[in-house]
Amino acid sequence: NVICSNSMVNALADGPKQLLREYVAERCPGSAEIVDALFWAAKTRPNELRTKELCETLEAVTLIGANINALLATGDGKNRKKSM
Repeated sequence: NVICSNSMVNALADGPKQLLREYVAERCPGSAEIVDALFWAAKTRPNELRTKELCETLEAVTLIGANINALLATGDGKNRKKSM
């Protein structure tokens, strides 16, 4: 493991920070502005963005998005919306 999960994003050395940036870009395809915004926030607010929480949030969003896409693909999402 190259990156300590308790570290702040801004405190990472350049190599691990670049690896994290590549990981974030991979999890947010087509959204370079999100990657830029996250790393800008980490730089301007160095004690606000923890590595572990960033990775957990990206994984959660990925799983939620996959579930939404699966529901929409099967038509279940339309049925659930009507019943709410």
